[in-house]
Amino acid sequence: MIQDIHPHRFDIGFTPRPPTGDDYLVFLSGEKVALRRGPGEEGFFPTFASLASWLPDSPEFTYLFRLDDRAFYYAGFSLPGETRLDFHSSQLFRELPPPWMGFAGITAHHLANWYANNRFCGACGGRMTPKEEERALACPACATS
Repeated sequence: MIQDIHPHRFDIGFTPRPPTGDDYLVFLSGEKVALRRGPGEEGFFPTFASLASWLPDSPEFTYLFRLDDRAFYYAGFSLPGETRLDFHSSQLFRELPPPWMGFAGITAHHLANWYANNRFCGACGGRMTPKEEERALACPACATS
């Protein structure tokens, strides 16, 4: 599948930057992922700009990766139902046109799922926080990473 994304450039390196309006947001509900709905929008992730009026005042986003000049971020919170988002099985990404968006979709789902399922420390049960220098989580309570 990676060979099908040319001429797009996929960058999994951990180089977080502040989000912009055109960057994508990844929302999960169990094993399902939120995609936009509406004429010409089916099957694509919502952008920061499209959800600006629904985002909390000081939300926390987790940088996932970049595809070309657009970054993908995991949003570990829920939004109100009127945002024109529908939740779909990750199986959708197998046939999502164009192929590069399907590849980005399954990668975003995988990474967001990892962050969602590792919120608490296995040693003490404390809340894990993302490290700033690498794609990793650490427990501020007991220093487990």
